[in-house]
Amino acid sequence: MTQQPVQIRRTAATQGWRWIVGGFAIFRANPLMWFAFVLTLFLLVQLVAYVPFFGAVLMLLYPVLIAGLMSGCHDVENGRPLQATHLIAGFWRDPLQLCTLGAIYLIGQILTMWLMVAIGGEELLILLEGDPDRLDADVVASAFGKLMLALLVGTLVSLPLLMAIWFSPLAVAFGKLRALPAMKASIIACWKNMLPLFVYGLVLLALMVVAMIPFGLAAGQANPGIWFVMPFVLPSVYVSYRDIFRAAD
Repeated sequence: MTQQPVQIRRTAATQGWRWIVGGFAIFRANPLMWFAFVLTLFLLVQLVAYVPFFGAVLMLLYPVLIAGLMSGCHDVENGRPLQATHLIAGFWRDPLQLCTLGAIYLIGQILTMWLMVAIGGEELLILLEGDPDRLDADVVASAFGKLMLALLVGTLVSLPLLMAIWFSPLAVAFGKLRALPAMKASIIACWKNMLPLFVYGLVLLALMVVAMIPFGLAAGQANPGIWFVMPFVLPSVYVSYRDIFRAAD
């Protein structure tokens, strides 16, 4: 695979809002197909609770699925129709490098969790499980300091990992980068565009909270409100990539 030069530009804070608007425009071109994509992803996520090791497989394939959906955004942007096959189109956009991204992200998540448990101990595991029968308020209160430290360390370690995975599937699919250079480019892009990404995140958070309220905020990832917002959140990632990166398709 030929490496392509990638130019990463700094954008204005207001672009965070414009990315969401642009994502909604791509969604509007074929809303039913986007809802079908999101429903498929929702069902895959639900399988994690029932199929052993499926969560690891899904995380490994996450960049491949994202690359396929982003290729659908690219086609819509260029006047071509969105099709069901776009969900698996990432398998034709250097799947080895995309799966390498997934493997690095999976290992990073495992190491992060191991580090958090090493700091937070059994109390953290009980807290994460959310089992009310095992959740003793006195025990949690006595371990409050190390629990907060574990969560802080987990956040600090997870942030660069999230930055590395945010744009890297697109940098592989469109920028023709290999996995590690793509992750490096993604971190640089996120760092240079912290303000617009902060605005972007705030607007998305507000939209998700509003969408979740009718179904109850406690429902977590199973809340239908989240999945009503996702059909135009996904295209907005593509719009932000096209705005920040200047790479050959």
